[in-house]
Amino acid sequence: MKTEIDELGEWLVKDLPGGGKYRECIKSSAFGDADRASAPQSPPTPPLCTHWAVIDSINIGSEKPARVKRTWEGVEYTVDCYTTESVKDQYLAGDIAVGDYVMVEFLEDRADMAVVFAKVYKTW
Repeated sequence: MKTEIDELGEWLVKDLPGGGKYRECIKSSAFGDADRASAPQSPPTPPLCTHWAVIDSINIGSEKPARVKRTWEGVEYTVDCYTTESVKDQYLAGDIAVGDYVMVEFLEDRADMAVVFAKVYKTW
């Protein structure tokens, strides 16, 4: 585990199996300077179910072209994902971009088999 510091505070960072990482806030600059944890703890493991996430980056040439972020129980997770052909085509047509909400499914309940399969149209 390592730590990162940005304008929002200090984060505990760990790589996840199958690619990606999680970040857990241990000191917040935005809400004072109180410690969130006196010692590093194991992060909660998010369920491997269908959920929505936000596209963090896209690299069509890579094996897992979409990187998404989601927050679960106060921990920010980044997951590298496969995409469906229709999602790739929407990206190439300009209909999907970084910052868009998408649906993610974990095939065979495996953390390394995340797939972005649809765009979520934000109505809120």
